[in-house]
Amino acid sequence: MLTTEEVTSTKLLIKRVLSSIDLHGFYEPACREEARHLLQLGFYSNEIGIVLPHELERLDAASIRANFQESKWQKTIDLQVVPCIASTNSELLSLAESESIHRSVLLAELQIQGRGRFSRDWLSPFGQNVALSMGVELTVSPYEVSALSLVVGIAVVQTLAALDVENISLKWPNDVLLNGLKVGGILVELFSVSSPMVAVIGIGLNYGSGKQLQDQLKDSVGDLTDWLERPARNRLCAGLIESVYTNVAHFNQVGFKAFISRWNQLDALAGKPVSVSKDNAEFTGTAEGIRDDGALLICDSNGVQQALVAGDVSIREAK
Repeated sequence: MLTTEEVTSTKLLIKRVLSSIDLHGFYEPACREEARHLLQLGFYSNEIGIVLPHELERLDAASIRANFQESKWQKTIDLQVVPCIASTNSELLSLAESESIHRSVLLAELQIQGRGRFSRDWLSPFGQNVALSMGVELTVSPYEVSALSLVVGIAVVQTLAALDVENISLKWPNDVLLNGLKVGGILVELFSVSSPMVAVIGIGLNYGSGKQLQDQLKDSVGDLTDWLERPARNRLCAGLIESVYTNVAHFNQVGFKAFISRWNQLDALAGKPVSVSKDNAEFTGTAEGIRDDGALLICDSNGVQQALVAGDVSIREAK
């Protein structure tokens, strides 16, 4: 975990780097340590200095707005793009303490303290990801709130399908898979449980960072650039924003029942042998779809069906 001073220092460094690149086409690092740090953050180097990743389409609020399919989003969404941030979710949660964040959208080129479920690190190299957070108000019953990440997952699939990305599935409760490999994740955090409830939806997608993440994580990951031609990040972000807010509005109106059939079509766990870790305990079973509140149904080794509202689930490899 970086200190506040380290986060501030990194933000200032990124500002200097981008100013130099915009003006000269490159940045000359002050020392080898600074150069190594920038390479770790996702920048590239050549014979003249530090440069942006290849074929990078910088995120731009005006370009994202121009890609909205419906004009209503132009007026109703507060959209901000920043070059570097600790965490887009944390920033919106902090903002919610003083003002409404409903339809507030925050994107960052570089997220240096991104979080996944269970406070796991989410790595987001500069310009090679989508790091997006959205503020929403919820009027569904508390019984259904836990299904929000599933509703958002379906919106992500809708967006990718519109861009001709195939073989996308969803792993309960928040993983987006491309050809069976994790290409992104969703993090939902509740700010207020009063009516209307307020939540922040975080979406992270690999967009050019797959190879770097594989090297760091020592595990296989998916990457959207295997399917999407660059540039497409601004169009992708516009689609995500529209799809998520559209799905959340429908979720508020009719509840999760309207999404169950679609989830079942995308369910990467259905019928698979799984391992579950919850509350420092582990058990195995077979995934049997979801309940009407989004809970995962698992038939354990004793033939008893359990409903899992929270937990860490993985597919068991065949022996």
